[in-house]
Amino acid sequence: MRLPDELDTLREAAPAGFAARVLDRVGVPAHRYDCYVRAESPVGTLYVAHGRGAVTGAAATDWYADDRAFEDAYRARTHRSALSGVKPPPGLARALRGRDRTLRYEFGPLPEEQRAVLRATRAVPFGQLRPAAWLAREAGMPDLAPEAVVAAVRANPVPVLVPAHRLCTDDGLPADCGLPAA
Repeated sequence: MRLPDELDTLREAAPAGFAARVLDRVGVPAHRYDCYVRAESPVGTLYVAHGRGAVTGAAATDWYADDRAFEDAYRARTHRSALSGVKPPPGLARALRGRDRTLRYEFGPLPEEQRAVLRATRAVPFGQLRPAAWLAREAGMPDLAPEAVVAAVRANPVPVLVPAHRLCTDDGLPADCGLPAA
C-alpha cells in the first residue's frame, strides 16, 4: 500500500545526539563508536569527530553534500562509525581560536613519521608560519625530505585544529596544505 504524499511532509530528522542516546540506552559502550559535532571556526563550519578522549577527524562542512556523506567518508578513513552528537570535546572552542595545547588527537592509520610531523605542526605559534625543515627538526627527524614533510601535513585528518595551514615554503610563502585552494 502506498502512503499519501502528504505524509512525507511529517518526516523530520532525528535530533543531534539521538543515535548515541539510543546506543547508550541499549548498553552499547561509547568506545565502540565516535561522535561528531558542527563547530564554527575561522574558516567556516567544521565537522569535528571525537571519541575515546581524542579528536579523530575534522573537515569543512562545505566538502560534503550532507551529514551522511561526511559519515561515509569518516567510516572509509577510520573504519569506525561517527554519529551526530551534541557535546563537543573539552578544549575544542579554545583550539579553534588557536589557543589550546591540551586537546588530544588520534590520527588514525597514519605512519608514525607523519604523526610526528603533525605533532610538531601543533607547536607552530598562532599567526606564524614555519618551513618544512623546521617541522622536520621539531619532529626529531632533521634529515626528513621536505616533500615527506609536505606529504605528512597534507595527510592531516584534522585540518584547522592541527594548523597545517602554517607550513610555508623556504621563501616564506604559505604552502597551501591546510585546506583545499577553493
